[in-house]
Amino acid sequence: MIAATLVFFDENDWQKIFPRIGDHFETKPQPASILRLAIISLAIYMLIQVSLPLRHFILPGDVLWNEKGLRFAWHVMVMEKNGMVTYYMNDPESGKKWTETPNRYLIPAQTRQMAFQPDMIQQFGEFLEKEWEKKGYPDIQVEIENRVCVNKECKTMRWNLADSFP
Repeated sequence: MIAATLVFFDENDWQKIFPRIGDHFETKPQPASILRLAIISLAIYMLIQVSLPLRHFILPGDVLWNEKGLRFAWHVMVMEKNGMVTYYMNDPESGKKWTETPNRYLIPAQTRQMAFQPDMIQQFGEFLEKEWEKKGYPDIQVEIENRVCVNKECKTMRWNLADSFP
């Protein structure tokens, strides 16, 4: 607030406070090339600011479910999304199968965020695959079950890590 009060000073006040910079208040005409560059830069900036939030219209699928184009979108605040994810591990050599939950590796806030964001679900599955390969399961298969609710409409999806997100 104190810094904002400087806006209300007129030219004479500025010259009293800062006598050495009084000469910088004189405006000099700018060349047309600088003005043209400024206009082009502003136009590009405005184009980005308008097009980035609208990119979900050209991306395939429902943006509320797959989150492609959701970040920086204008309608991001009109949805409520939560989810739950479980990883099913399968070792074909030994025939052993078991279940992994993210809360063994992540704090609760990370688990909540990861459970409804497809890119994070995929990355965590790849992390589990590498972890179990280090533990002596070179051919481990990871299957992901994900239940996501968007604005109280819920879907359950199940897919293999080797496949892409449905």
